[in-house]
Amino acid sequence: MERNHPKEKRFVRGARRLALIAALTLPSFADAVVARANGSIEMVSTFVEDCCPPSSYCPPTPGPVEIPTTPLAEGETSEPDIATSPVDDGSANDSVLEQPITPNTLDNLPAAASFAAGTSSLASVAGSAGGLDAPNMLGDFLGNNTTVIVGGTPYTLPQTGNRRFKVTENVSPIPQDRVYFNYNEYFDGLQVDDTNFTNLGRYSFGGEKTFADGLFSAELRMVVTDGFDAEQVGAALEDGVEFGNLQFSLKGLLLSSRNFAVGAGLTLTVPTAEDVQLGTSIIENETVFLAPYIGFVAQPSRKTFYQGFLQTDLVLGGDSVIVGGADVGTFQEQNFLFGSLSAGRWLYTDLSRGAWLNGIAGMAELHYSTTLNDADNFVAGPITFATTRRTDFLNATAGLVFSRGLTNLRVAAGAPLRGGDDDPFDAEFQVSLNRRF
Repeated sequence: MERNHPKEKRFVRGARRLALIAALTLPSFADAVVARANGSIEMVSTFVEDCCPPSSYCPPTPGPVEIPTTPLAEGETSEPDIATSPVDDGSANDSVLEQPITPNTLDNLPAAASFAAGTSSLASVAGSAGGLDAPNMLGDFLGNNTTVIVGGTPYTLPQTGNRRFKVTENVSPIPQDRVYFNYNEYFDGLQVDDTNFTNLGRYSFGGEKTFADGLFSAELRMVVTDGFDAEQVGAALEDGVEFGNLQFSLKGLLLSSRNFAVGAGLTLTVPTAEDVQLGTSIIENETVFLAPYIGFVAQPSRKTFYQGFLQTDLVLGGDSVIVGGADVGTFQEQNFLFGSLSAGRWLYTDLSRGAWLNGIAGMAELHYSTTLNDADNFVAGPITFATTRRTDFLNATAGLVFSRGLTNLRVAAGAPLRGGDDDPFDAEFQVSLNRRF
């Protein structure tokens, strides 16, 4: 039997090794999978994905491809029979997740993929696929109920509920692309006389759009209330639907990681609501409200999330009071400080393709509101402004969030915890709809 010379045999083995190394390292074959089969080196498949841009999601690469090989000849040293694509260790996702948590960097990262990569669900906070993020806070705020006494009868000043707003009303610390609708019903939110109260309904419409690669967002909100008419000319109180002030908000993402983010912003509420007329007296709507805030969102696990806000609501200027055509003074509302905490958990999740519902989350919140200065109480002709000197509210809100794809529906209820005469309402019901884009 003819045998190869030992030097020739070593030369052939060395050539095979060089061919294998060259095939794996040459740029033109960077996406090739090669194997030793039937005694020769061959390119057998192309599985390795090119690197994705930061705003895209690379699907996991397939596993090794097994190819039949012939046994090594007697005396040959062991060589790898299969050269496979790199093992999917989540590095494809890491290139995206290491970026700031913004809608633009995570829009195409499905929640299921972030779970598979071993990340927490905050990785999809701003991404909309699957809908499993930390939902926006529920909120609790009716407004500062100013009481006026006209002809000996106390009642809530019309336009309550549509003049000033709180950042926790369906807002997240993270910039988003969305449109939304909120409905709030405040039971016994309006005082009619010494002993009777009635409800106030509030409808909010708004939109938020990110810019600067998703690190900032601008938001516009418009409010309509169903309560007292702004024009009260008779002895009996008239009901009416009123358009409220417009609110503009600018938000920025300050800090982000895989399970924690901090955002801050500034809201400006401008006096677009109607002036209030009480008989022959007019309270002009002239006040501008400026509200800086900071907030955080955290997800220590895939299903648990926490949020919080700290906000001030500052009054710029005041409302002129006109009696019989003469300016008799200026009424100024109180400055507020708000602190809110929220905790939630996804109770049901289904991220499969075609699922009719991606998740159901439960949320519970505590909201503390306090005034920073005494009320501006004074008598202006037939009108007496008799707001409580200093106000402290502690309200609780709890609800459910139903998430499907880019849309989530939230249903919640709230109530004051102190139960005093100064509570702004007896109970609250709210429903809101968010649509991401």
